[in-house]
Amino acid sequence: MTEESSKRTYQIIAIFMILIAIVLAIALILQVNNDSDDGKKSTQTTQSITSTSVQPDTNEQLIAKCEKTQGDPTLDSPFETVDQCAKFLEEIIGMSENDAIEKVESNNFVARVVQRDDEDIPITMDFSLQRINLSVNNGKVTNVDIY
Repeated sequence: MTEESSKRTYQIIAIFMILIAIVLAIALILQVNNDSDDGKKSTQTTQSITSTSVQPDTNEQLIAKCEKTQGDPTLDSPFETVDQCAKFLEEIIGMSENDAIEKVESNNFVARVVQRDDEDIPITMDFSLQRINLSVNNGKVTNVDIY
């Protein structure tokens, strides 16, 4: 390697390192800005939760959710009809999180909280008709689904 090509290689490496430093600095600035925005968001979210009422599913929406459970021979469902299932889900809405989980599990289902105070909780994407997913706001169940 000639002296000139060595210098060129060092120059390229130096430029590359400067670019990396710039990218890292930008990432740090963005992270700091996001962290300061999160504090504002959490206050706004708390205010919106307390000031708005969540509309529970209608009976028709609950029936549509329950129809997924019918005709699956692998499902050990305690419900003989879609209407029984919809009534069960309707009873869960408005319960405290702990009471809802107890009711769900005492009826041979698995309870899983998928959203708390409008924040989605990471979940697995597998499909199970024996699982009832709960959305909870201010300690109360606001929505349910079976999957």
